[in-house]
Amino acid sequence: MAEKQSHLNGAFYGPSIPPPRRAYNRPSRGSGGCGCCGCLFGCLCDCIFGLIFKLVFTVLIIIGLAALVVWLVLRPNNLKFNVTDASLTQFNLDSNNTLQYNLALNITVRNPNKRIGIYYDTIQANAYYEDQRFNTVTLTPFYQGHKNTSVLTPAFDGQQLVLLGTSELSTFNSEKSNGIYSIDVKLNLRIRTKMGLIKIGHFKPKINCDLKVPLSSSGTSTGSFETTKCVLRPNNLKFNVTDASLTQFNLDSNNTLQYNLALNITVRNPNKRIGIYYDTIQANAYYEDQRFNTVTLTPFYQGHKNTSVLTPAFDGQQLVLLGTSELSTFNSEKSNGIYSIDVKLNLRIRTKMGLIKIGHFKPKINCDLKVPLSSSGTSTGSFETTKCGLDL
Repeated sequence: MAEKQSHLNGAFYGPSIPPPRRAYNRPSRGSGGCGCCGCLFGCLCDCIFGLIFKLVFTVLIIIGLAALVVWLVLRPNNLKFNVTDASLTQFNLDSNNTLQYNLALNITVRNPNKRIGIYYDTIQANAYYEDQRFNTVTLTPFYQGHKNTSVLTPAFDGQQLVLLGTSELSTFNSEKSNGIYSIDVKLNLRIRTKMGLIKIGHFKPKINCDLKVPLSSSGTSTGSFETTKCVLRPNNLKFNVTDASLTQFNLDSNNTLQYNLALNITVRNPNKRIGIYYDTIQANAYYEDQRFNTVTLTPFYQGHKNTSVLTPAFDGQQLVLLGTSELSTFNSEKSNGIYSIDVKLNLRIRTKMGLIKIGHFKPKINCDLKVPLSSSGTSTGSFETTKCGLDL
C-alpha cells in the first residue's frame, strides 16, 4: 500500500471526507413552525405597521417644520388698541336715576404684522359706568392691511336708566366734584386673519378700555385726557386655592413672624380659541395688610380650555409691625388655630388667538384665605377651597 501511495510524498491525509448533505425539514401539520402562509402574513403585517409608523412620523415632522417656517416667515406680533382722545360733554344723573351722557372717543388699532391682515367683521362698542351698560353702538366693518393703523370713532349720546347702589352713588358724587369719571368701554369683535390668499377665523376677542374721562364744558375740558392702553379681555380666567398647608405661623416678642405656608392654586382658562402666556407670576403673602414674603414662579403658556396648577411656597421669617388691634386679631386667631392670610398674584400676561398675540396687561389676583395651622403634618382644621378675585 505504501508503494501505491509513494506519490503522496510521505504526507498522510487520512480518508476522504464526503461533501455535506443538504438538510431539508418538511414542515408538518401541528408543528411549531409558522408555515408558509403564516410567515407571509406576519411579514405583511410587519411591513404595513412599519409603513404606517413611518408615514405618521414623517407627517408630524412635516407639520412641525411647516409651522416653524410659517412662524419664521410671518412673525406674528401683538395687535395694539389705544384710546387716544375722549370728549365727554355731558354726564348727569337726575333724581330718577336717569343718566344723560355724550361721549365721543378716538381708538387707534395698530396691526404691526408684516404679512398678516385683519378682517374686522363685527365691531360692537359698549359703554359702562359702575358695571352698568348705558349704551351700545355698532361700527362699520373693515379690512386692515399689514403694518397699518386704523381709527375707530364710537360716539355714545342719549340717556339711560341706571340703578346705582349707595357705594356707587357715593363714587359718582365724588367723581362729579372732581370732574373726572371712570368709564369702561368694551369692544366685542369678530375677526378673521389673512395670510396671502389664506383666511383663518373666526375669532371673537374682547377688548377692555378702563378710562378716566374729564368732563368738558362748552367744548373746553376741565382736565386733560391721557392716552389709555386697552387690553384683550378673555372669558373669565378662574383662580382657586384648592389646598393650603400652614405648618408654622409664630410671632415672637421681637415682632418677628416665622412662617411656612404652601399652596395649590388652580388656574382655569375656559376660552375655546384663546391661549394665555404667563410671562411673569409674582405671589405675595400678607398678614394684616403687611407683606411677609414674595416668591416668583416659573413662566408658562396655557392652552385653551386648560387647567394649570401653581404651587407657591412661603418659608422663612420677617419683621412685621402689628398695632394693638392687629395683635389682638393675631392672638384670637392663634387660639382658634385658623389664620386670615391674603395671597396676591401680580401677573404679566399675553393672549394668543391663532397666530395673533395681544398684550401685555397686568391683572391682579386676590385670594383671601382662612388657613388652619397644621401640627406635625396633621391639620387642626380643614381648609376649604377658596375662589380668588380677578382684577383685569
